[in-house]
Amino acid sequence: MTNIKNEIQEAERIYSYMKESIMNKILSLPQNKKIKVLSQSPRCFVIQRKDLGSSNLSVEYHDFVCQYEMIAFAINNKKPESLSSFVESIIESGRIEYKMATYNLHPQVIEYIKELYYGKD
Repeated sequence: MTNIKNEIQEAERIYSYMKESIMNKILSLPQNKKIKVLSQSPRCFVIQRKDLGSSNLSVEYHDFVCQYEMIAFAINNKKPESLSSFVESIIESGRIEYKMATYNLHPQVIEYIKELYYGKD
């Protein structure tokens, strides 16, 4: 009988590497240009009132890095066969479930994720 243990371990290693690469690309996307970061830890920023809009006043909505972290966290917990459908679902819905809550993603974050997923036009 053939031993497939090494092949399985290699597949796990490759998937882990690819997932890490995807997460790093997402985490390196740009921050919201309309905010001024005051501190990284704790994360603190200011935004002009005119840039808040009226649709969503939550801190997470305007902090793109926070949204990228939510997406990366979710990707880290996905199986290979569900990664593509997961990314497509957040692009389509503009939402992400994170720690038992649903967050609306900023339209610019969705555009950045879409460009990363599909490539630039």
